[in-house]
Amino acid sequence: MLRQTLADLELIVVDDCSSDGTAGLVDRLAQRDPRIRLIRNPVNGKVGRARNRGLDAVRGSWIAMVDADDAIEPDRLERLVARAEAAGIDLISDNQYLFDSDTGIVQRTLFSKAHSGQRQLSVEEFLRRDRPGILGLSCLKMVIRTDFVLRHGLCYEDVAFGEDFLFFMAFFAAGGKMFIDPEPRYHYRSHSSNTSKTSASLSLQHIIEHTRLAASYFVGEHFALVRRILKQRERDADRLVRYYCIVDHIRNRKLVAALKQVATDLPLLPYWACHAAEALSRRMFRSPHCAEHHYLNLAGRPRC
Repeated sequence: MLRQTLADLELIVVDDCSSDGTAGLVDRLAQRDPRIRLIRNPVNGKVGRARNRGLDAVRGSWIAMVDADDAIEPDRLERLVARAEAAGIDLISDNQYLFDSDTGIVQRTLFSKAHSGQRQLSVEEFLRRDRPGILGLSCLKMVIRTDFVLRHGLCYEDVAFGEDFLFFMAFFAAGGKMFIDPEPRYHYRSHSSNTSKTSASLSLQHIIEHTRLAASYFVGEHFALVRRILKQRERDADRLVRYYCIVDHIRNRKLVAALKQVATDLPLLPYWACHAAEALSRRMFRSPHCAEHHYLNLAGRPRC
């Protein structure tokens, strides 16, 4: 963060009762660099609470969120802020390199450049590209106008999972204009535990709850299509909950229980087959342009 070409910035670090010496390190850095501000939470809370404390402390014109275990390219903030101001939009984000937390090797980008041109993104398209069961647009890290956040009272919901999705939904419900830059300048750490059976099932249950909450943001006939898409998202998540129930039975060698579940939900077989094929395709995919690009090599672009 301190190597950003956009030198006029303020780095707010919210320490949520970490035990790894982070607070002490940031405190020492802050004594040498006035751009750094450390905020300590008195008790450990959810991600949303920590981010809201950061939002309350912001003094700059733009806000950029970066997770503690991720990294960004040195010119990311300068590039995104310049493009957002030139286009007159409220929020901008960019493509991401997804790197393995164990090896540090980039596996792929979040989406192909061909899949997203440099244009404004509607809430309907956002939802269609953020389907349950995939790593979708909710994991994008936004750069948003501080004025827009303050005018509409935007904040993160106090939830254990899915706070980013709900923030994006609140942003769109407030009439915000979003732009995506197809060039990846954010490095997103992918943990192997994120794809485990248990977390996948739990995530889907949260998705159902948060989708229902998001629907309440969109009031009025002009949001009728958005509510229909959200309702479909809820149904898709429920289908995947049943799918992972079958997977759970198979992994535990409970074939009879798995067959009974399949028989109960026979009409869902085509949907499950498509999901399984898509998941297998994502696991097998490795970007030929980024396979040898280490996430810590941020001084230059990946050699393609």
